Amino acid sequence: MEPNSYPEINSSSEKIIKYIVENVKPGSIILLHPMNDNKSTTINSLRGIIEGVKSKGYTFKTVNELLEIKK
Repeated sequence: MEPNSYPEINSSSEKIIKYIVENVKPGSIILLHPMNDNKSTTINSLRGIIEGVKSKGYTFKTVNELLEIKK
């Protein structure tokens, strides 16, 4: 998931949060770019992303942890 690639989503923290929480699926990788022109928008969305995704029962893992999961 790369919300910063869509100008219409990247325009506000609320839109970034909504996009991620509504579209997250098992195994999703959330890629954020807090170094671009809208870095405060991305940074300000982090708490909402974390809370929203956790409220749906998901946990956060590193890519290395995902690769270690046995299917």
